[in-house]
Amino acid sequence: MKLNSLAPALLFAAIAGSAFASDITGNWTGKIELGKFNLPASMTAEQKKQMEPMIAQQKEALKKASINFVFKKGGTYTATSVGMPGAAKPSTGKWTLKGSTLTIVPDPKEGQMASGPKSMSGEVAPTGKVITFSVKSPGGDMKIVLKK
Repeated sequence: MKLNSLAPALLFAAIAGSAFASDITGNWTGKIELGKFNLPASMTAEQKKQMEPMIAQQKEALKKASINFVFKKGGTYTATSVGMPGAAKPSTGKWTLKGSTLTIVPDPKEGQMASGPKSMSGEVAPTGKVITFSVKSPGGDMKIVLKK
């Protein structure tokens, strides 16, 4: 097969694949997965031992919880959670999609925690049906996986 005849096919496949992944508008439901939890080095062994059951309880609660995003045309979103520890109110913000990278920016007027991230970026799978956010922080790692 000549390279000249292969190039149009590859170009079409790339365009078609990106077209499917580019429309993220609609309802997405997902889970939050906690990775390794890093306790402060300044904690004593006894304090760390006391924290272990609380961390395990939080992880179990998150297994039952879900997070829902509605990405709207025009670049805005609303996020709600169900079954999360503590009463969380819906949050809103803006989103942008560049290639397969989705960036969300929470609206600071919606009661976001001051210490929370100013934005968060995730990857849209080539199928356009899964978005994965990986969040690293000094306290530990977290992954949010959304499905359409």
